[in-house]
Order: sequence, then structure tokens, then C-alpha cells
Amino acid sequence: MLFTKARKNPVLTLCLTTVTAGLIQYFTSYFLETKFNAKWWDFSNYYLNLNGRTCLQYALAAALICMLFFYIIA
Repeated sequence: MLFTKARKNPVLTLCLTTVTAGLIQYFTSYFLETKFNAKWWDFSNYYLNLNGRTCLQYALAAALICMLFFYIIA
């Protein structure tokens, strides 16, 4: 529902899903570390990581899975 209007433009959809996936990863990691003192993943050694909580590689991978769902499965 968030990307209904952007669905007509695949490049915009890819950008929005990449940012959304990165934000979800970052805030999930932050929540787990502050609430439960648990660190489930650490992307500190990856290129373009943000405090080791998220990185471009995995945010883009999640975005590509979303694109697959948006344009092929759905």
C-alpha cells in the first residue's frame, strides 16, 4: 500500500524499497540491542554500513526481493 503510486516507476520503487528495508533493519537492530541486549547481526565489515546495523548490500537485496514481489508475484 505504501508504494502503490510509485509502482509505475520501477527506479523510484527500487529506491523507496531500499530505504525502507534499510530503516527496518536499522531500527530492528536498535530495538533488539536496547530492549533485549541482543545483537543478531553486525554489518561493521560491510561497505556503506550504518553503525553496523544495516548496510547497502543487504538493504538492496531486500529491495530486490520486494521488487520481485511487486512486479512478478503480485
